[in-house]
Amino acid sequence: MNHRAPTTPAWMRATPNFGPLLLLFSSLAEFAGCRPQPPTATTKVAESITHEAAPHIVRPQPRPQGYVGSEVCRECHREIAERYAAHPMGRSASTIAAAPQIEAFAQPVVIAPNDFVYKAAKEAERQVHHEMLRGVDGSILYDQSVEMQFLIGSGQRGRSYLAQRGDYLVISPLTWYSHRGTWDMSPGYAKTLRHFERRAVDACLQCHVGRVASGSLNDSVVPPVFHEAAIGCERCHGPAEQHVARRRGRVDQDPLDSDPIVNPGRLDSPERDAVCNQCHLTGDERTLRYGRSDYDFRPGDDLSAVWVIFTKGNHGAAGSATTAVNHVPQMRSSRCYVASQGRMGCTSCHNPHGVPEPAEKVEYYRNQCLKCHTAQSTCKLADASRRIRQADDSCIACHMPKLPASDVPHTSQTDHRILRSHSLTQGAIDQSAGEQFALFDGMNERVPMVEIERARGLLMARFARELNDLLLATTAIEFLSSFRPPHDDIDVWRALGDLYSLQNRPDVAEEHWKRVLQTAPQDEFTLRSLGMLYHDGGRDSEAAELFARCLAINPWDRVAAGRMVHVLGRLDRFAEAKSLAEQTVAAFPWDSQLQEWLANAYAAEGRSADAERCRTICARLRRTH
Repeated sequence: MNHRAPTTPAWMRATPNFGPLLLLFSSLAEFAGCRPQPPTATTKVAESITHEAAPHIVRPQPRPQGYVGSEVCRECHREIAERYAAHPMGRSASTIAAAPQIEAFAQPVVIAPNDFVYKAAKEAERQVHHEMLRGVDGSILYDQSVEMQFLIGSGQRGRSYLAQRGDYLVISPLTWYSHRGTWDMSPGYAKTLRHFERRAVDACLQCHVGRVASGSLNDSVVPPVFHEAAIGCERCHGPAEQHVARRRGRVDQDPLDSDPIVNPGRLDSPERDAVCNQCHLTGDERTLRYGRSDYDFRPGDDLSAVWVIFTKGNHGAAGSATTAVNHVPQMRSSRCYVASQGRMGCTSCHNPHGVPEPAEKVEYYRNQCLKCHTAQSTCKLADASRRIRQADDSCIACHMPKLPASDVPHTSQTDHRILRSHSLTQGAIDQSAGEQFALFDGMNERVPMVEIERARGLLMARFARELNDLLLATTAIEFLSSFRPPHDDIDVWRALGDLYSLQNRPDVAEEHWKRVLQTAPQDEFTLRSLGMLYHDGGRDSEAAELFARCLAINPWDRVAAGRMVHVLGRLDRFAEAKSLAEQTVAAFPWDSQLQEWLANAYAAEGRSADAERCRTICARLRRTH
C-alpha cells in the first residue's frame, strides 16, 4: 500500500491553463517594481541563500497581551454588554451545552452526492453527527458517530459544528441553515468531501471565536480551547488589563499617559476600518507576515502589521451572486465610500454594540442613509412611486438588496455596492477589475518589499502544490530564494521543501525540511512530509521514526498512520501494523487503502468474514470517490 497525502480534488486536478494566473503574479511583481525574469529550462535556482548582500527580514516584537475577558468589562459597562449579547458577534461561538437549541433533529438524513449519508442527532445533552456509507443494496456498511463539542455561528444564518480530536478541532460536514430550517453540507464540502478530517485552522477561529487557547504549531489548540467563546469587548477595544487597573486605582497614573483602551471611533480611518476588516476582509488571498500569527492583530493596528492581503478587485461572483464575506471590497467600490474620502466606514451604518429590532430595521437604516442624503433631493423616485415598489419606503431594499452567496448554501449577503439604480442590482456583477491581483489599500507603501516578496512566494507555492504545476513551482522558488529567510521562518523553509519535492528533487527537499525540524522539531506537517520521502525511498527505519514522532504529536493524523502501517509491515512488525490499522480505520472508516490492507491481513489470518467486510466497504468507497 502506497499511502500518500490526501489527493487534490478532481476539479483541481484537471490540467489548468496557468498562463493567466502567472500573469496575475507577474503583475504583482511589476506593481511592486520587481518583476522576476521568466524561468527557462536551464534556470539554476539557488538551493539556499548565503550571500550577505541578500535582503533579510527582521522578527517583529511580540504583541501586547493583558486580556481580562468581557465579564470584567461588564462590571462598568453593563448596559452596553447586555445589548451586545444579542448582537450576532456576541453569539459567534459557544459550547454545545451553553447554546439554546434552534436546530430540528427530526429532519431527514442528508445525502451527499457520492452516496454518503449524514444525520444530526440529539442524544441526551450531546449532539452527535453521523456519517453512514450505503451499500449498492441500500444497506448501511458503516455508521460512524462523532460528538460535537462546539458550534460556530450566531444562528442568524446558521451554525457549523466542531469536534475536538486530541489537541485539534475538526469541522463537521453538517451545518444547520436557519433561513431554510434544514441541515445540509457545510460550506466547502460540496466540492470536496473531507468527512470529519477538515481541521479548524487559526484563520477560521480568529474570526469566529473571541479568544483561543492556541497551541504553538500547526493550528493546534490546547484545553480549555476557548478562553472566551464569542467575540468579546477586547476584540475591538484591545487588551483591557491596564485600563481596568487604572480604573480600579491599582496603578500610579502618569497624567501624560493616555488610557490604553482603544475607542475605534477616534482612530484615523485606516486603523478604524481595520478593526472591522480583521474579520470582514479576507481578501482573495491573505498571508501572515513573518513572526506573526492570526491572533496578533490589536485594535489601533493597520492590517499590514499582521497580514499581506491580495485582492483581485472583483466584488462578487458571476451573475447576480456574491461571496459570503465580501462586504469590504463592495463598500469600497461604492460611490458613497469614494465620495466620503475615508469618512465612511462600517460603523457609519452599523452599531457594533447592537442591532435594530426587526420592526425598527427599515427606519433605522433609512435614517443612516439620510445622514448624508435627503429623499427629496437624491432619490429619483417620487414618494408615491417608492411606496408602490416598497411599501415601507426601505432604502436598502432598492439599493442594497440581498444577493445569494455563491460559496455558502442557503444564505444571502447584502449587496454593499450601494448602486444608484435598482435595475443594476439585478444584473451581473462587474468583474472587469478582477483581472489582476493587487495589494490591498496600498500595502506596498507600508510593508517592506522583502515581506511582499515572501508573501507572494508563499502564495505561489500554495497554488503550485494544489495544482501540481512545475512552472509555477520554479517561479515560487525564485521568489522565496530572493532573500535570506530567517532560520526560524518555518513557513518559507517548509514551502521550499514542498516545492523541491514537487520538482522531484528529494535530496534538496530533505535539506530544507531538516532545516524546519532543527527549529521546530514538533512540526507535524514536516515530520510527515520527510517521513513520506523516506518511505518512498525505501528508508523504512528512518520513516518509522518520523511517523512515530508525528503520531505522538497528533494521533489523529490519518496519512501518517496509514504510512506507518505500511512501513511496519515492511519491517516485519505485523502485530503493531495490524493494531494501528484497526485503530485508524475505526477513526477514519472512509480510508479505502487501509480497508484493503486490513482485508488482506484478515485473510492471511483466516478471518474470512472480517476480510469480506473490509473488501465490501473498500469496493464501495472506490465507487464513491
